Amino acid sequence: DGAVNIKVSDPVHHGDGMGKYTSYRVQYMEENSSHIMSQDPIADFNNNNPNNNNNNNHNDNNYDNSAWVLRRYSDFVWLYERLQKERAGAIVP
Repeated sequence: DGAVNIKVSDPVHHGDGMGKYTSYRVQYMEENSSHIMSQDPIADFNNNNPNNNNNNNHNDNNYDNSAWVLRRYSDFVWLYERLQKERAGAIVP
């Protein structure tokens, strides 16, 4: 089985005043192409997140299977709440 890495990086500030927000690059990287994922977590996040208004999936040639998206802080809150609900008892950082 290949290792899966999730990296959050590159905070960028947008706008001014009340419309100001920060976006982050979230990258999903799978190191071994012999391991086929039954679900693509980035696609699932894009399809199920009601706050999704940015669907920038890009392949990265450094890994066998990778994608990245830009996300706002509010998207992380949504993901945290969903993980707590679906994985009761799991530690969600």
